[in-house]
Amino acid sequence: MYKSSEQTINAGRSSFVCIFCFLAMARCTAHGACIGEQIRHKDRSQDTANPWGGLLMEHNETRPRLGERGKLGALASLATHLNQEGSLYTHPRAVPPSHDGNPTLEDTEPNQLGDDHRVWKSVTDTALKLLPADHASLRLCQRDGSLAVVARSGVASKQPAPRFARGRGVLGWVAENGLVARVGDIKDDPRFEPIEHDFVVHSVLSVPLRVHDRTLGVLSMSAPRTHAFEAEDERIAMLLATMAAQAFRICELETLAVTDAHTRAFNRRYLFPRMREEMSRCKRYGDSLSVLLMDLDHFKQVNDVHGHAAGDEVLQSFVRTVQQCVRSVDALIRRGGEEFVLVMPSTSWKEAFQAAERIRRTFAAKVIPLPESLDASGGLTVTQTVSIGVAHWDANETAEQLDQRADEAMYEAKRRGRNNVVLHREIIPQDTASTPPLTEGTRLRRDSGWATPPESPSTQVA
Repeated sequence: MYKSSEQTINAGRSSFVCIFCFLAMARCTAHGACIGEQIRHKDRSQDTANPWGGLLMEHNETRPRLGERGKLGALASLATHLNQEGSLYTHPRAVPPSHDGNPTLEDTEPNQLGDDHRVWKSVTDTALKLLPADHASLRLCQRDGSLAVVARSGVASKQPAPRFARGRGVLGWVAENGLVARVGDIKDDPRFEPIEHDFVVHSVLSVPLRVHDRTLGVLSMSAPRTHAFEAEDERIAMLLATMAAQAFRICELETLAVTDAHTRAFNRRYLFPRMREEMSRCKRYGDSLSVLLMDLDHFKQVNDVHGHAAGDEVLQSFVRTVQQCVRSVDALIRRGGEEFVLVMPSTSWKEAFQAAERIRRTFAAKVIPLPESLDASGGLTVTQTVSIGVAHWDANETAEQLDQRADEAMYEAKRRGRNNVVLHREIIPQDTASTPPLTEGTRLRRDSGWATPPESPSTQVA
């Protein structure tokens, strides 16, 4: 199933390049006379001498502009770059389960996109090559109404970015209405709201990033002179925005492919690829890796007594609890049913054990209210416990073998009475006498091949 989804996304990327190279060619061919009419009669010899992108000067401009074929080459280069980057997410993080509907870019933090925004900065860099602007920005619409900066290029791009929101200013108007705004002189446009920034702005061109009647964000360019942008610039900006929107949509599809619909944790197809990636990183940097396998105790009784809607609520509550107890870099994966795996990079076995105990205690103490649709009085609640197995990577085993050891430890926790944490024996140091305690009041045991905290009230020792 994972390969099938990956093949689908890869096929989409291949189509992405073909489609946009064709669109770029169509745009430049259809509007060729308009693109370079003034340029060619001024310096046709230069365009002929360098037919694939000689720098040309347009009338009343102080910076070089690409010729007609140069524009086509820049668009094709951008499309290829977006395609070749592969997964545009560094590590997609599952969307909090409180959100309704499928995860979208509105649920995504900008720092999750690309490697230091390098992918998306290629869009704003290309905008400055093709358009008479000295500043370009790419922003995503967020659920709270703000427009989060993904990339900036040009003057003052290293300075703090101005803040915009839906319905506020020219950018906010574009995000709200999904329409293009080409402003010749900001002083004459009532939508413009003065803000503090470190560069001169007299004209603005802002275009929406649209996919299936949704506005994902805004690509905006500004220039220090009035009436800098013409109709052809608007068409090129729209093409750039379309390319960026489709690339962002691929990000959404990648997230959907590895996200569990009920809990918004990652799904099983994300488990082994992520584990292998972390193992490769550990080998490269000499780091550590631990895995927790967690299974909710007697979960079937919740479904049998209260129904599957109540079971979904319990699962979602567990995901929220885990996310509150661990770091953002830890990946929570729903392995299937009521089983979850937590992949913890840069985590020793002692730290993993402590995290598992923290999750177990927190969740056992939590009172989970069930949906009002299941109880008219709104007072129906349940409590739930979890059994956890902990395994630490030995730097040699495969992802499947590490997962198997964590699974064995979890079943030992079940055998010992549930609501328990068990650490797999193979990761315990040989000299346990010199090993510091895992937590206050906790000692290591090696009987039966397992380590447990026997003094915990919820732990039974064989």
